Amino acid sequence: MTTTTARPAEARGDSDRDLAFTIADHLVATTFADLDEDTVAATKLSILDTVGVTLASSGLTPGVQDYVAVAQEFGGTPESPVLGFGDVRLPAPLAAWANGALVHGLDFDDLVRDVGYHPSTPTVPTALALANHVGRLSGRDLITAVALGNDLGTRLAATVPSHGAWFGTPVFGGFASAATAAKVLGLDSGATRAALGIAFAQAAGTLEMRWSPNSNIASFNGSWPNKAGVMAALLARRGAQGIENTFEGRGGLFATYFGGTYDREQVTADLGRRFRGAEVSFKVWPACGGSHCAIDATLQLFAENELRAQDVDSLVIATTLGTFALTQPIEARRAPTTAMDAKFSIPYSIAVAAVRGDVTLDDFLPERLADPAVLDFARRIDAVDDPSLAIRKAALPARIEVTTTDGRHLTHRVDQPRGVWPYSRLSPEEVERKFRDCASYARVPIKPEALDSFIGAVLDLENVTDVSTLTTELQR
Repeated sequence: MTTTTARPAEARGDSDRDLAFTIADHLVATTFADLDEDTVAATKLSILDTVGVTLASSGLTPGVQDYVAVAQEFGGTPESPVLGFGDVRLPAPLAAWANGALVHGLDFDDLVRDVGYHPSTPTVPTALALANHVGRLSGRDLITAVALGNDLGTRLAATVPSHGAWFGTPVFGGFASAATAAKVLGLDSGATRAALGIAFAQAAGTLEMRWSPNSNIASFNGSWPNKAGVMAALLARRGAQGIENTFEGRGGLFATYFGGTYDREQVTADLGRRFRGAEVSFKVWPACGGSHCAIDATLQLFAENELRAQDVDSLVIATTLGTFALTQPIEARRAPTTAMDAKFSIPYSIAVAAVRGDVTLDDFLPERLADPAVLDFARRIDAVDDPSLAIRKAALPARIEVTTTDGRHLTHRVDQPRGVWPYSRLSPEEVERKFRDCASYARVPIKPEALDSFIGAVLDLENVTDVSTLTTELQR
């Protein structure tokens, strides 16, 4: 890590300018032709997956209708759709805000596990909202804008050794959204730099939204960065000036939010040649990523030993680092009372896996949380913090230890769950199946032929001439 002391702009030479200059030049210069094959493929799947979980959220996330209703109160040009809400259209900034509120509602959106960041949450809603605003945007331009935003957000999230109490996705996501918006709008380097600086004025979000009980604001953390990025880029297009030393100024992001300790090369290394959004993982289970190894370990142990829930006398889940917090306090984690609490409860998730043999969106519906069979199994679960499992942050491994009613002692460990890049990323066919399942929960039902058309267009996105028609398909 590099510890820096910010200096005034006038004391810097051209070679020592703020990262905002380097990033803006890179965003303007990069074209679809610069993207490698894997980045293009991963970005298309990210768009498909993100739209899918957004549609599911429209029908399943409690309170999401409030965001859409507030946005509708402002009126304005009905240019961009709110996914899953039928024919509801809003001005681009409000559509980005509303869809941003939807996208993380179920904690089923994609992530880059190495840095604990959800790359598409602040970029896909932005790009789709502005695609309708600008009119004719090609599929190649959409892929490029999302790929660049996903790359930038991931690089920024990787730049600091720890996010501390900051919530990485809304903090870094505002810059990713601004980068995506600037690319869609075709801003030059100066205006792009201004957009990044304007977005910095709105970069916020701490983990208190996760830690505070009886709050669902964490579900909607994607609303703010999407709106911030769209507004920042639209203002910059009109000539509004943002701060220049956004990242490395004396009051810049790294000095103010992270104590001046950061690794500059995480942003600059292979910039324009390696696109870190290609490191995306697609979630198999609709719960916090920290629980996925435990879910996989439970399902695998039960399958391999032909166990049933009633065969288990006790179960111990061993985790460490941040994932152990998902087991504590154990009494509350065994019996969560809200969908979001359940998604952040390892005991609940593995009890569901043990009892039902799968973990699905239905398992987090309010009426399913009181299932006596699941709660009975959860009462047999205990947890231990095992530091030997701390192989690296991204792995978040888990070990399941079961004592059966006939006296057997069984154990199974998983270091990487299904769906995690580069070990077992979901295939296009698996992402398509997840999309169709998610879309079935949309608040306003979508015709099968519209889903077919949307999937086909996204998987062939580089050949689509006008992406504004994509989301129109989903309103039929």
